[in-house]
Parts: sequence; C-alpha cells; structure tokens
Amino acid sequence: MLAITPSKINWRLFVYTRQNLLIALGLVGTAILIVMLAIWPQITSISETQTKLTKAKKELLRVTAKLNELEAVKISAEFSQTDKVNQVLPSKKPLIEFMTGLNSIAAITQVGVTDLKISPGQIATDSSQLKLSNRKIGQNSYDSLD
Repeated sequence: MLAITPSKINWRLFVYTRQNLLIALGLVGTAILIVMLAIWPQITSISETQTKLTKAKKELLRVTAKLNELEAVKISAEFSQTDKVNQVLPSKKPLIEFMTGLNSIAAITQVGVTDLKISPGQIATDSSQLKLSNRKIGQNSYDSLD
C-alpha cells in the first residue's frame, strides 16, 4: 500500500478539483460568523427588552388597579365634605417661612426674640366650645397635668 503523507499531497490539485465545495464551506462559515457577530446581540437585546416590557405591563396593571380603587374612594360618602375640611384645616401651614422671616428680620434689626406664642386659631364652632367649658376636669382625669 501506498502511504500518503501530508507533504506528498498536492494542494493545488485538491483545491482546484473541489473548488465549489470550498466556496460553499466558506459561505457557510461567513454566514455563521455574521449570525454570531451581528444578529445574536440583537436577539439578546430584544429578549431583554421583552422582559422589561412584561415587568412594565405588570406595574401598569398594578397602578391601574390602584387608580380604580382610588376612584372608588373618591365617590364614597365620607369624602363628600373634603372641601369644608380643607377650608377649616388647610394643609399649607407657613410656620417655617414665618419663623425664617422673623429670624432674618431680627438679625437685620438686631432685635432679640425671647418669647413667641403661636396659636393655631379658632377651629371649633361655638357649640363645641360651650360643651368643653361645661365639662369639669378633675385632678385625676386624663387632661390633668398633675
């Protein structure tokens, strides 16, 4: 038998006779390389975007359900008098601004503020004040300081 060694192979003859096969293998290799380098990162970014989208949809459904619950609360009878409550007890209380302004004016005019009494104002009706004044406070009661 005749042993074929790599040095005795005629590479030119091998390439010439199998030229179409080698071109096809090169095209397949190039296609695989294009898929690996160009398309695969796009596929992974699409899958990441899909997972973000599903999380956002779940969050949207949760917020929509919460919004529907809050809309139902707005309709309830307990909240029908919110305008009156907001007029009597406003949520904006400018005490910090007042104290800052007072401090800056006192610093400019070199006046010392030693005693400052702040009253929230009248928030109760006359009838409730009458009920409070008619009630007697004992020494062992809850309102007693002793």
